[in-house]
Amino acid sequence: MRYLTIAIGFALIIMSPETLRPQAAVDTLLSVGANATVEVENMIGDITISTWDRNAVRVQATGAADVHFDSEDSEVSVEAEMVPDGEGRATDFTLTIPVDANVEVHTIEGRISIEGTTGRIDAQSVKGLIRVNGGRNTIDVGSVEGGIEISGARGRVEAHSVNEFVSLTDVVGDIEATTVNGPVTLERCDTQNLEASSVNGAIVFRGPIHSDGWYSIDTHNGTIDITIPRSANATISAFTYNGEFEADFPVTVTEAEPGKATTITLGSGDAQIELETFNGAILLKRSDR
Repeated sequence: MRYLTIAIGFALIIMSPETLRPQAAVDTLLSVGANATVEVENMIGDITISTWDRNAVRVQATGAADVHFDSEDSEVSVEAEMVPDGEGRATDFTLTIPVDANVEVHTIEGRISIEGTTGRIDAQSVKGLIRVNGGRNTIDVGSVEGGIEISGARGRVEAHSVNEFVSLTDVVGDIEATTVNGPVTLERCDTQNLEASSVNGAIVFRGPIHSDGWYSIDTHNGTIDITIPRSANATISAFTYNGEFEADFPVTVTEAEPGKATTITLGSGDAQIELETFNGAILLKRSDR
């Protein structure tokens, strides 16, 4: 185990008060093995991660914190430790990691961007947008005061926000996408198990419906807009208390009692689709695929 601490001396430039703030600069290279895990902990500041085909992690950082490394063959951890005179100011990280590396990144206030890894991803921010392109196996992403954008993931995706949007594009695998105040948008998502929910926001789903699939979509205040492929075999249970139910293609509807769900059977009815909104419309659209 190698433990390295880098504390770069600060340069003072006699200019405006802003330039009097000390700024640390870090640029170092750490060797790792295959499928290593890269961990980044930051209090305030952005974290940007991209990949290359080398068995090494390059860490670049600028800001007001001391940067600490803990490195071994299977794991590299990077942490920004705020110094007394750096309180409340950001330290931004830019990392280049092996393409097969796993990623675990956390910041309290800052944006996170992860691009190109084929490893698993765990990215959490209290206040900041999280953007992920890629990821395999398990992709767990969450922000309280920030939106979520995920594209090109292959594996189980869990995406959660509290007060912003969740957007998934070109994702293959099981999906759990939730927010309290914001929309959930799922475009070209190929999943057999879907749980999508919002309290105050619309939900859109575009993707294939697998005969052995289960799809649960619910919102309290918002529209549900779902595209149904022409070849789908599904039983749809649709409930809206204060909104319209519309389908842009002919359907056989089993009329339900007031306050109960409407049931629609397509083909052999194998897949199970549950749609529920309290204040909002349910819109079924046809796809030729």
